[in-house]
Amino acid sequence: TAVLLHHNYDVHLAEINTAPNGKVFDRFLIKYSSDEDAHITDEDLKKAIASSVQAFLEKDQHIRSSIAETLGAVLVSRTLARKSNQPTRVIVEDVENSTKLTVSTADRQGLIFIITNVLYSLGINLNSVKIDTKGYHVEDIFVVELNGKSLSKQMADILAIRLARLLDQDNISASDIVALFD
Repeated sequence: TAVLLHHNYDVHLAEINTAPNGKVFDRFLIKYSSDEDAHITDEDLKKAIASSVQAFLEKDQHIRSSIAETLGAVLVSRTLARKSNQPTRVIVEDVENSTKLTVSTADRQGLIFIITNVLYSLGINLNSVKIDTKGYHVEDIFVVELNGKSLSKQMADILAIRLARLLDQDNISASDIVALFD
């Protein structure tokens, strides 16, 4: 998602699945955030994104350095969110050996990137996600686990608080995301 954000794309639908063997299959329906580079052909876009993803994944350095380098000084603002004045709501429920996390918040560019980085910073694995964007509001459902089990009450509370605090900020910089790993 960092690469998509770097290329100025919004994720409107996503299918993210992690198999029991650890293999991951992600599919995204993306939309360009502005008309600035709308002239780029689909083939050129595919090549640019594929090249960026490969470069991002092949780096030997820690993920936080890759994020900072990929995004530079990108500022993720709640431009879309201003149309919605509802605070972020995070609901956490246990389901079998995993945890269902429902995030209800104002839409913004980079939303999935922000949420997945909070999960990653806490060592939480993402098993699946359902993205549901309705106008300027989203209700995304994440199925997550930690070490093959559902989240403890303490971890669930930490996650919900971090997400709500971060997502209710008007502007989030790349350095805010990198700071999650400190």
